[in-house]
Amino acid sequence: PQSDLEICRLMLETVLLSGVAADRLVLSLGHVGVYAGLALAAELPAAWERELFDSMVRGSVPDMHRLIGAPPEGANRAALDAIALLPGMRGGDEVPDNAARMVGDLSERATTALDRLRYLIDGIRASHPGVQLHVDLADLRGYRYHTGVLFAAHDRHGVQLARGGRYDAIGKAFGNPRPATGFSGELHRLAEIAGRSEKSMHDPD
Repeated sequence: PQSDLEICRLMLETVLLSGVAADRLVLSLGHVGVYAGLALAAELPAAWERELFDSMVRGSVPDMHRLIGAPPEGANRAALDAIALLPGMRGGDEVPDNAARMVGDLSERATTALDRLRYLIDGIRASHPGVQLHVDLADLRGYRYHTGVLFAAHDRHGVQLARGGRYDAIGKAFGNPRPATGFSGELHRLAEIAGRSEKSMHDPD
């Protein structure tokens, strides 16, 4: 968790160096472990889980409810009901606590994910209090690649400037999986912002 926080802070500082004001920056946070833990607890057949996951990624709540309303035999109903609530788990600092009440004792992995998300939120609040936080537990972009926390920096218009997260399976294809976390920046967008910021300093009009 400490390295995730360090990388997230580095990402924010990189974006801020382009000239974006902190109070015009939005940090989006998520954690794939919440869905992954609940999906595992639900004991779903692989093909059925892939269809459910696809509906989550597309943001199709009707398709999600259709699937969860007719679960496969032997599925854990409580875990499925919790998954059905994930699209509504978005907002500010309150989201991890609300989700923890929903998860209960269904999944240790999901509970750990929420604890790490709280840690990240507290750390960013302490170091970058002017940045707006938005938590979304149904955002599963990069789910097949990332293994933990997800974060992305946007401007107030929703334009993505940088994104990153944890991907602990790096090197697995070569027989040496290692823990890793990192981010990538949209350099052309950051350069455009930096150019506009520099121009405004030299051109009062």
